Amino acid sequence: MEFNRDDHVEVASKEDGFLGSYFEAILLCYLATNKQYIVQYKTLVKDDHSGPLEEVVNLPELRPIPPEIRVNDFNLCDQVDAFDNDG
Repeated sequence: MEFNRDDHVEVASKEDGFLGSYFEAILLCYLATNKQYIVQYKTLVKDDHSGPLEEVVNLPELRPIPPEIRVNDFNLCDQVDAFDNDG
């Protein structure tokens, strides 16, 4: 899969306690020399709260934003994605 500048993506977390979580981000640029991307998170901020967090990530950590699906009801034990704690 290929991504381009300004694409909206989800980034898989590698942090302990957040494995399996995805965070929305925008691709800022592609680093061709090491085949990585710089992303800017939509909901995560720098430690000093000076602006959105930016990070260098590898391609396997990225996925496209899934399409919005309207669901009218759920059943017990249905698997769902949920937005919680910024991601």
